[in-house]
Amino acid sequence: MLISFIRTMILYTILIVVIRLMGKRQLGEMEPMEFVVTMLLANLAAVPMQETGIPLLSGLIPILVVLSMELLLSVLVYHSVGARRLLCGKPVILMENGRLLQENLKKTRITPDELTEFLRIEGITDLASVKYAILETSGQVSVLPYAKFKPASAKAAGVQVEDTNLPVTVISDGQILAENLPKLGKNRAWVESVLQDYACRATWPTCASHEQRNLPSPGRSVGDMRHILLSCVILLLALAFCLFSMLHVRDICRKTLDLLSSAQTAAERNDFETCRASMQDAALHWKRYERYFGLALRHEEVDDVISRFAALNQYAVLADRDDFLAGCAELMSAVRHLREMELPTVENIL
Repeated sequence: MLISFIRTMILYTILIVVIRLMGKRQLGEMEPMEFVVTMLLANLAAVPMQETGIPLLSGLIPILVVLSMELLLSVLVYHSVGARRLLCGKPVILMENGRLLQENLKKTRITPDELTEFLRIEGITDLASVKYAILETSGQVSVLPYAKFKPASAKAAGVQVEDTNLPVTVISDGQILAENLPKLGKNRAWVESVLQDYACRATWPTCASHEQRNLPSPGRSVGDMRHILLSCVILLLALAFCLFSMLHVRDICRKTLDLLSSAQTAAERNDFETCRASMQDAALHWKRYERYFGLALRHEEVDDVISRFAALNQYAVLADRDDFLAGCAELMSAVRHLREMELPTVENIL
């Protein structure tokens, strides 16, 4: 588990660096961090779904780590211009005053043919009509034509038109959203009048008074703190579970190895009564945590140890000294492998 936790953080960081080096043209309509999270979540969710031998928690822990890192980085990017430029980049001007900026095209690896394709999509066929063409951080190209080539506005045409207001939801699923009324400049009497005109009914909020529900919402700093706290809680819970899993598995393996070592010593003395007793204790100890192993370790590795226990028990019943000692050595090697596999060493991580 701890290995998965560390690997996820390393891969997340490496993927962001790789995507930034690939350039904006690869992103489509997403920021680099969004692109990385989309790729990672899709693959992390697919692995435990397709590989039934992988515990579900081994797929869940990396997903939670990616989520918490995304929340933390999104807050960092919002408040830090330097972090925003490092992780998301900054817009690049590809055309200025009707001229292609070859240096910027070369830097972003966008050919003139690709740029003219973007312009055709925007309905522009004459490059001389373009004042600016800007490659945004999302990979999209924004085109700003000269004012004389823009469609005439209502003001330019001398036409009086009403301003368009922002659509605001007042009633949702039969519930009146009282906090949205000030945005429209309306009050409760107006809502009741409209409802009466259309012979409809809706429910006013009862959990708080109208005045209370119209209080200003908390500032962005409160929302940022919530994101930070949520991501930290998720990271700490995932890390705590991984550490507990590692220590618990190592403790179980250590006790199992001690019992197997006692059985091996008894077999070397041809004391198979003591050998069988130690073997039975080791098998019972391992079986007691079999369900937990199914959540924390790969299923095939756990099944391999169980099958070796069954074979070794047969050798102990038959008092077959040589086969028992050979099988016991192989079983102890398999248990040691499971124990060492949980350590976050460079070898295991890589």
